[in-house]
Amino acid sequence: MNKIENIEEKLNDSLLINLLLGSAPFTGGLINALNLRVNQRKDKRLKKFLLSLSSKMENLDKTKLPKEYIQSEEFWNQIEFVCNEVRKTEDQKKIRYLEKYIINSIRELKPDISIELLFQRYLSQLSGSHLVILEYYHKKQSTYSLNDRTKMPSSIDGVLPLNVNDISKKFEHFSWHLIQLICVDLENHGLLFDWSNTHPEISSSESFSLTENALHFMRFLNNKL
Repeated sequence: MNKIENIEEKLNDSLLINLLLGSAPFTGGLINALNLRVNQRKDKRLKKFLLSLSSKMENLDKTKLPKEYIQSEEFWNQIEFVCNEVRKTEDQKKIRYLEKYIINSIRELKPDISIELLFQRYLSQLSGSHLVILEYYHKKQSTYSLNDRTKMPSSIDGVLPLNVNDISKKFEHFSWHLIQLICVDLENHGLLFDWSNTHPEISSSESFSLTENALHFMRFLNNKL
């Protein structure tokens, strides 16, 4: 038995397929339901992802799973979105966030569908490196109010704002220029705020803080809504 067949056998026996995916409003298994006709490399990556996802699902409290939502078209749209994103990327950091997204999408206290669609857009457009850096901003700044994060008269060293130099010390495998490009791109997505907008003495495109959209997005991914 080759590795792919072994993964598929485990996948077919998993809780995710037998308990959750068995309720799908489609015929056949998940792969057939989503019409995933991909090459062997992408197929193998997707199966590994689903196997990992099913393992995480097995650790959830089954009595608290929203069964009605799991059987809904909305949930299966989420599954389809995540599977398609996994097929398109080899970025393991991004795949990890996609896994967190789908697990948190079955919580009973889930956001409105329009907010979930916004979160999907972020996940589709951002790389794993974007998400890692954004999570670092969340870790450092999430306890501060929006007013403090954007208009605090004086800075807090290494926290508010977080500048490119601060981040380059944390992520030494990223170049300074790459971090700056990512931060500017996150700003363009409405997820970071450039402190030079309210503090003209600060150089532009170098010092940033978390926006409200980013705060809610990262709270969702970290199951803290």
